[in-house]
Amino acid sequence: MSHGVAVSTEVVQISLQRHRRPTERRWPAKTWLLPGFSWGPPWQWQPKIWQPQARRPTSSLRRVHLQDLGDLQYIAEVSIGSSSSTFRLILDTGSSDLWVSGEQFIPSLSDTWTPLPQAGLVKLDYGQGEVEGIVGVDKACLLAKPVPLCVEQEFLVAKQVSDLSLNTFDGILGLGLPGLSHANQDFVQSLARSYREVQCFSFSRQSTLLNREDSKSFALFGPCAKLLRKAAKETHLPEEQAALLSVQRLFGFARGWWLVSLAISCDGTRIWQGPDMYSICGLEVAALLLLSLYPGRRSSRGQSSDCRKRVCNACFALCSFFQALVLMLLLIALLVLLAPMVVNAFQSKVLVALDTGTSLIVIPTENFQQVADAMFGLRLRDSCVLSNSELLCACEVAAEAKALDFHLGDVRLSLHPLQMFANVNAEILGDQPACRSGLATQDLRFWILGDVFLSRSAPRGVRSMRVLRSEPKEKRCAVRRWPSATGLRILIYGDSLTAGAPSMVPFAQELHRALEGGAGAESCEVETTACGLCASTALQMLAVLEEPYVVDALGGSWGSGLVHLAKEASLAIIMAGTNDLASPAPAGDVSKALPTKRRAVNAALAVWAREGFEDGTRPELFINTSALLPHGRAGHWERDGVHFTAQGAEALGARLARILRPLVQRRDAEALGRFQGTRG
Repeated sequence: MSHGVAVSTEVVQISLQRHRRPTERRWPAKTWLLPGFSWGPPWQWQPKIWQPQARRPTSSLRRVHLQDLGDLQYIAEVSIGSSSSTFRLILDTGSSDLWVSGEQFIPSLSDTWTPLPQAGLVKLDYGQGEVEGIVGVDKACLLAKPVPLCVEQEFLVAKQVSDLSLNTFDGILGLGLPGLSHANQDFVQSLARSYREVQCFSFSRQSTLLNREDSKSFALFGPCAKLLRKAAKETHLPEEQAALLSVQRLFGFARGWWLVSLAISCDGTRIWQGPDMYSICGLEVAALLLLSLYPGRRSSRGQSSDCRKRVCNACFALCSFFQALVLMLLLIALLVLLAPMVVNAFQSKVLVALDTGTSLIVIPTENFQQVADAMFGLRLRDSCVLSNSELLCACEVAAEAKALDFHLGDVRLSLHPLQMFANVNAEILGDQPACRSGLATQDLRFWILGDVFLSRSAPRGVRSMRVLRSEPKEKRCAVRRWPSATGLRILIYGDSLTAGAPSMVPFAQELHRALEGGAGAESCEVETTACGLCASTALQMLAVLEEPYVVDALGGSWGSGLVHLAKEASLAIIMAGTNDLASPAPAGDVSKALPTKRRAVNAALAVWAREGFEDGTRPELFINTSALLPHGRAGHWERDGVHFTAQGAEALGARLARILRPLVQRRDAEALGRFQGTRG
């Protein structure tokens, strides 16, 4: 008995129809009449028939790898047309149009290209530069993983590009809101209609404990809840602390921008105004009146000669003059002491646009002067200049300037000028090397937070460190040395307190002076090395123990890892934890939370120092700096309750020297004994 299989070929026709709500109007099949918003009259579109695709995943995040050009441009690869050619497009949240250079994309080579001749030539204006070209519809795929995001999209093929360099990119993909778009449907709308799971998007840098130079950047598309969980994991902030901000001004003067409302502040710099001219003039008049009305003493002896009287009167007049002069000087000194100390602070609730296509922080003209005064103080006038609406400053100003704080609900993001400054080849400041400050000004009604803010700001204490392959010539070195020919080598390692921020007076300097300045047997020959990595946590410093070149969490100076510096040291003094204790905490709660945290950590460290490690070794000493330099002592602590003043750093160095002197002398004697034993 044989078995056979009969095979027949049939053509099966399946009718596919998109599900619509009952209230949705049904249009004729394959034809839509779309009104022309900015590109001409209504037009009919006969879409191409796509081949059926596999079912798209509904819950996974789509990850788009970005080329990060100096934290200033984020470039993604996008496939356009039937030939699937890829193009480098800037992802820009400050615009809503998609355009590609006509030199790179040739419409005649794409079988799926549909021109829109009714639109004619269309011009797109940007903050810097403009683009002009023809409009059409074609397939555009954002090359995401695991599955690309493909839509049929209306876009512009640029025939003329002015004031924009196409050396690093081929066009721009706008991710703004429809209000900025010249097209009938922008790319974000197309994604939302084609992929129901794509509800939100975000930008992310590969999150590790350490942001190395080869770190990767991504754009993520997917469900909002998943993006929020991803962000919480990368920033180490709980989801409940996320600042949920409503988009403002969907219609009106700022329509189309990702515009939110938040508070911006800067603690400001204190400036002595001095007495005004009216006070000085009044003081001089009062002194002259006192001089003229001061009664001269007359001689009581009638028999005194006229000559003697004249001599006495001259002496009295001279004495009166000097008394009036002394009085005037005392009054001037009083005016100087009572002259107001003006604090140029800034605090305001403003509208800000989040724009990945803008490099700088653009401040409205009405706020710019106040913000610049608060950040740079008197250095704004002698070391900064406004060039083409951008603020350029001497590079050394960054270390003295104040940070900008951005308050988003209970989350406070801080951006220090050390993170914002970038070198620029400019001679407008004479012999001083000039840097871009990251700030610019325009006649706007809202702020624009560009890539300087989006890529470098971080919650207090959640900044990152970077490892470099070589010594960075453009950054300040955080390692300071006080040499000695034969002395014991001491290493002092830590964070902002070791660096001496904000006064930049390190306690190591006074410690070294006090150890070497003792009388007789109290004097110690020491060679001191100090390395303070500002804004860095203990965990971050632990991750770079053996690295020779490390940029601190502020990005303004470089140092080295603890093990790398300690190779030749006989004694290491480690002070860390300042940024661990102060972060993360809502604005205004740092001073309340710090004392409790500080006491708990110091108690735990004291126990650990007594018990030591499992192998029996333990630290030589544990010193509670809070007990050594009590909080609340006038002049020793900054107003934030976290950092030392210059006076406090010097006091700490002197007191540490008294405690460490016996240990240094013992170690020095041990080293000398080993040396003599070797010679014997």
